[in-house]
Amino acid sequence: MVDPVDLELSADWRTVQSGETYTGYRQSTGFTQQDVARFDAPAAYLAPVRLALNDWALAGVWTVAGHAVVANEPSGRIAFQFHARDVNLVIGPASKGASIQFKVYLEGRPVGDARGRPTGRPS
Repeated sequence: MVDPVDLELSADWRTVQSGETYTGYRQSTGFTQQDVARFDAPAAYLAPVRLALNDWALAGVWTVAGHAVVANEPSGRIAFQFHARDVNLVIGPASKGASIQFKVYLEGRPVGDARGRPTGRPS
């Protein structure tokens, strides 16, 4: 018998209000800047101060591609307004074998002990 704890616990599906969200234009929902986006080309974005539930926005220079959004500068940011116990962001470097640095904030503060564990695929 397994007794789940912490991240092993199932989500409380009665309170989850945010489902899966994709950033590529082929599958995205909730992209607040879609009306000003330049698809498949670099463009500068300024995130709004407030987002509605399940909306997301970019800040910095990004390329919005069909499969994902790609940061063109190290200062790029993604803001996402969600309501769920867990949120997962799939990110990776532009070239195989490279590494990237990132920071995660929750309600404007570094997540500290609220963070999960990175999951990586072996090369």
